Amino acid sequence: NANKSVNATTSTQTNTFQCLYQQVQSGSFNTISKSLTITINHPNLVMALSATDKTTSTIYTQTANINTNSIMQFKLTFQNNSIINLLNGTIEIPIDNNFLFYSIDTMVLCNATYNITSKKIIITVPLLGPSVSGYITFTVIPQSNLRSGTSINTQATAVSYYNDISPTKVYSGEKSNILTCIL
Repeated sequence: NANKSVNATTSTQTNTFQCLYQQVQSGSFNTISKSLTITINHPNLVMALSATDKTTSTIYTQTANINTNSIMQFKLTFQNNSIINLLNGTIEIPIDNNFLFYSIDTMVLCNATYNITSKKIIITVPLLGPSVSGYITFTVIPQSNLRSGTSINTQATAVSYYNDISPTKVYSGEKSNILTCIL
């Protein structure tokens, strides 16, 4: 039941036990203590966010200089870089108010929907084996009335995921890089 740090693939847990014994039935108790440290493997999500300006075919991974007529196709790649299966993962990507959501284009090893109320793309990853990666692409366009110099940040967050050993142990917190679009 060890706790995983964000971005960690393993943690350790130390279990201690004691043995009490008597040399004779009415004698005093002697104690032997022993510790056992075990390494626990955890699933882990590594995410990378990039974007392509479809009007110029320019690919960005950190800062994108775009125009109000740009059509931005984002790609989120996610990988389980651990040695055990990742199950029932949920990743969220909030869409900034300065963007208009256009479409979810491609989904590999995941399913995704856009929640119009929360303005988030909700990605579900049913199963991701060790060292396996998947991705999603989606398209947004800037609001037409934005002023020059406006910055729009986009980042994905792992909301929850599980391993295939203990389906009640929830993990979360991993984030992708922040991709900033500047008008």
